[in-house]
Amino acid sequence: MKKIFTYLIFASFITSCASLTQGTSDAFLITSKPNNVDIKTSHGYFCTAPCALKLPKKESFTVTASKEGYCSRVYNVISTMG
Repeated sequence: MKKIFTYLIFASFITSCASLTQGTSDAFLITSKPNNVDIKTSHGYFCTAPCALKLPKKESFTVTASKEGYCSRVYNVISTMG
């Protein structure tokens, strides 16, 4: 009986939290025309496009793209369930 109870508890942990099997972050790929655009997110992450950032799942955020000689742009990224 104790073994079955232990398995049930273990199974409930696995099925109740997708982050155990799918992780808590996602790769976010950024491309731009022209290249070498400075990217900064509202999370505080930054890179130079084209690039990939590993960002937390389930959080909406903003991305600011800027390059000298060009107007800066702010993009809203909305997190949704797929």
